[in-house]
Amino acid sequence: TNTATNAATNTEGFTLVELLLVLVIVGILVSLGSGPYLEAQRRAHLQEAAVQFATDLQRARSAAQRHSQDASVTLDADASSYTLTLGGVVAARRLPHGARVEVERGSGAVSYTAPYGEVNSALNKRFVISSARTDAVRYVKVIGVTGKVIVSDL
Repeated sequence: TNTATNAATNTEGFTLVELLLVLVIVGILVSLGSGPYLEAQRRAHLQEAAVQFATDLQRARSAAQRHSQDASVTLDADASSYTLTLGGVVAARRLPHGARVEVERGSGAVSYTAPYGEVNSALNKRFVISSARTDAVRYVKVIGVTGKVIVSDL
């Protein structure tokens, strides 16, 4: 009978202390990896906002060249939205994920004139795309009279 009692108490498995220890270790590993992941996600959101703004500038330039219609992009006062005007059609646009756009010098408007899609001034414009969620910034540049659009980190 003594052997039967020992066999019944020697069941295989994990104790509660072992399970809690594993959960603590897993929690520590997850917390160490979540910081860099969240920062990478915030930088990706910032890049998405910069690409959206640059794409709309390129759309305006393309509309002036292909359809011989003046087009423009104008920043709104709240710095998180702007107006895209293509051939007289006005569209309000908002940057995603709480991003903001500001112009470093000059006015917050870029006008492309038909038929060549030239910018109305020969000065380069540099727009700063930022977010309160990260220290990183992206730049959208409109280069010279041609109005070529470039996204960069510098």
